[in-house]
Amino acid sequence: MTDWTAPKTFVAGEVGTAAEMNTHLRDNTLHLKERFSAAIRVGATMDTEDTTTSTSLEAVLNAQVSLTTTMTSDVVVVASFNAKTSDHTYPGIFRLYRDSTALGSILTDAEEVYSPIALVAHDNDLAAGTYVYKLYHARVGAMGTIYTDQVSIVAIAMPI
Repeated sequence: MTDWTAPKTFVAGEVGTAAEMNTHLRDNTLHLKERFSAAIRVGATMDTEDTTTSTSLEAVLNAQVSLTTTMTSDVVVVASFNAKTSDHTYPGIFRLYRDSTALGSILTDAEEVYSPIALVAHDNDLAAGTYVYKLYHARVGAMGTIYTDQVSIVAIAMPI
């Protein structure tokens, strides 16, 4: 992969040499292109309803995506889904995990009809390797059932 070189600041009237143009324009443009070309995008969709009555976080059935990176990367993970509760006085909590590491969560006061929800997490400086991103859910409070449906999880890795 081409290395990045801090661009030269040219002065008015200066004519750059071929070597300068190759370094500061061609090579830096190639560097950016290689980084974007190395981006990895994976996604998964689960369209079967899953429920929980637990107050402990449980994995949403089949709501996971596996990502393999070959170099250190920043990863953005987006989970979009529909959620509802059997008793709107007790909200649900949803959390994204990378393997066993919690990345982000949302507490939702879902109604008794499905509502669309999106949860976004940023995973910084992830070493090369294979990781599994999963969505978990639980109810908050003494009673009720949390329903989760139409889950899509997308992970985008950008090499750094």
